[in-house]
Parts: sequence; C-alpha cells; structure tokens
Amino acid sequence: MDGALQVLQVAGLISAKDDRGQTIDPKELERKSIGKVHFKVESTTLTTAQRIQIRKLFPNVGLTAKQGEELIYASQFIQKMKELAEQAGGDAPKPIRPDIKILEDIRLTNGNDQLLALYNNRDELTKFIDAWSKIADRIEKRWPSWITLNRLTGLAKGIENADIILVQVENIERQRQLLEEPNLIAPLVANLTQLLREELNKIDGEYQDTYKQGMKQLENDTNWQQLKPEQRDRLLGEQKLTLSDQPEIKLGSTDEVLQTLGRINLSTFTDRVAAMSSRFDNVAANAAKLLEPKTQFIQVPRRPLKTEDDIDAWAEDVKQQLKAALQKGPIVIQ
Repeated sequence: MDGALQVLQVAGLISAKDDRGQTIDPKELERKSIGKVHFKVESTTLTTAQRIQIRKLFPNVGLTAKQGEELIYASQFIQKMKELAEQAGGDAPKPIRPDIKILEDIRLTNGNDQLLALYNNRDELTKFIDAWSKIADRIEKRWPSWITLNRLTGLAKGIENADIILVQVENIERQRQLLEEPNLIAPLVANLTQLLREELNKIDGEYQDTYKQGMKQLENDTNWQQLKPEQRDRLLGEQKLTLSDQPEIKLGSTDEVLQTLGRINLSTFTDRVAAMSSRFDNVAANAAKLLEPKTQFIQVPRRPLKTEDDIDAWAEDVKQQLKAALQKGPIVIQ
C-alpha cells in the first residue's frame, strides 16, 4: 500500500502534503510518518510534454527540477519571481514595483492545478522574468550613484547656487526617474561635487591666508622671537595651529570630496577659520607669560564714543586702569 501511494505520487495522480501543508517529495516520503500525510487525488493530469515545459521555467530563476519534482519546485519558483519583482521596483526614485497578481493567482492553486497554471502562463512568466531581471540589473547599477547624490545633497544645503540643483534632485525622486535615459543623476553628481569643491577651496584659501597672517604677526612679536623652537611648537600645539593640525583637503574626485567632508564639515571649517585670529592672539599672550610670568592681560572698557569729551573721558579711564595694573607687573592690552 505504501509503495502504491509513492508510485501514484510520482505519476502525478495524487499529491502529498505534511501537517504544515508543505508538498512532500516522493523520495522523502517515509513509511513511519505516512499516517500523518494528507493525500489528495489530482483531478487534473499533465502530459510529459507539459511537465517538460514547466521544468524549463525553473532555470530562469536559478532552480533545477528533475522529472517528477515539478510540484515541489513550483512554490519556490513563485517565491523567486516575487523576489525578482521586489528587485524590479521600490520606493521613489525607483520605478513602481511590477504587478504580481498573476503570481498570487497561481500561488492560491494547489497540486496539478498549480502546475497547469504555470504551464498555461509560461510565455507571460518568461517575459516577466526577462523584463524584471533587466530592470533589477539597471537599478542595481544606478543605485550607488543615487546614494552618492543624496550624500552630496545633504552636504550642499545652504551653499550659494545649490538650490537649483537640489530642486532637480527632488524632481527625480518625485517622478521616479532613477532609470531615466539619458542619465539624470550623473550630471547632478558632477555639479554638486564642483560646488562643494569650490566651497572647500574658498574656505581653505581663507584658512591659509589667516594662518600666514597669524604666523607673520608672531614672527614680528619680540616675545615670540625669544622663544626656543620647542617652546614655539608647544604653544602652537596648544591652540591647534601646528602644520600637522591643518585639515587634509583632497578634492580630486567625488569620493575625495566626500571623504574630506567626512573629516571636517563646511560649518566646522568656517568656524575654525573665524577662530584662528583669536587663537594666534592666545599664542602671543602665552609667549609673553612664558617669558614674564607676572604679565597681566588687560581688557580696556568698551563703550560708545560720540563726542571729543567722551574720548577724553574714556582715555583717562583707560590710563588710570593701566597705571593701577602696572603696579602689579607688566601689562599687555587685549
């Protein structure tokens, strides 16, 4: 009896499922568990030629079925096609995912009816596999450039002349134009890279100019001139003003621009340049303290001066303040 059931199953006259509803391979049907198997007489029969055509579908999604294994691989085939449909679309700017109603309709059938549905729709399914595979491949190839464009977009916000490009990026996403031909993404990546490159070059130029000016002031400072090289290096290091503290700016390619901005963003770089003058002032002040520990750094009063009398009064106040401080040691006005 057990052998007869297996023969009928191999012939496709009956189907066998386990207690979870999964189709059982005739080769895996064990006698000890046969009592728990649900057998169903197939009202639909398929010819050998039909089964051959069904098996020819499977390699298109990476499956290989032998004779008599069509039903076992049918559900895997449907799942593979659903996964392929997922890869052929998605959230914007990707194209809309393909309609998989035909797959759902086939999935809801059972046994030989499912195989017959595969056979009857084999031409359409083959076309879907070909079309979806091509779209999925194009998405995979173009997606990295979209990720790069999004990174550049986030970094370019607030830069002059960037708004026009950012609007175009929004349009690509809204209209799902990831795969548009000619490629809409590549030129925007190039344009945003150039904007960021120019912005970084501008800030770096300001950094270099401010650095040279600060070093020139130090070189003219009498206290600085009296320090030993190691003392100078220490004071500059305390204010992050040594040559090794200068940011590494590489702007040759888009990747280099992104790597540079990963180390230091534009706002931080701008703030750093703005703070350099005061940092050089701190170096000069510390140099004076190093040579004369009792040196005092005095801040003179700041107030509106509208008349000559205001100037005279302010000058007198400053004079008295400095004279009083001088009693305690050398002074430097800040």
